[in-house]
Amino acid sequence: MSSSDRCSGLFRSLIGARVGGWYDQPNRISITQQEYREAYKLHKSGKLKIIAFVRSEVWQVREDRKALAAYLASLNIAEELKKEITGYPSKFASDSEFIIDFINEVSRSSETLAAARGSGDFPTGNWMHTFHSFADVIEVLQALAFAGLPAEESVIRKLLSMETH
Repeated sequence: MSSSDRCSGLFRSLIGARVGGWYDQPNRISITQQEYREAYKLHKSGKLKIIAFVRSEVWQVREDRKALAAYLASLNIAEELKKEITGYPSKFASDSEFIIDFINEVSRSSETLAAARGSGDFPTGNWMHTFHSFADVIEVLQALAFAGLPAEESVIRKLLSMETH
């Protein structure tokens, strides 16, 4: 790899409960989402590493909404009502549908699922770290910066450490 091909930066994304500003409101693309998409292009070309964080409460809303959607699918009610129920705003997600879709985009959920089924390569740059406070974010970033390890290996070590404690 030549020096011009080396990764030259780190893109950090913090996903919270609000959409924030719109880059393209008619197409529902937030500023953060557009920044992420540009960073992902650079990541795919090997010029940028991506590390994404999502508030643990927001991650839990995503998991709860997923379970709720599975339950509603078993009921004989109108699709519009199902969508209205699963998209209802909460304390931790002002536009839950958008935020969940954005989390799925960053975590590359559909690509990961397809790869697990043998229909493509596993994506990279899609690991999501949950955080309660900024101390959690700092801990992850320090581990990456000071361990001298590739991001993927550092994540694996962190997960193993969490499992053994």
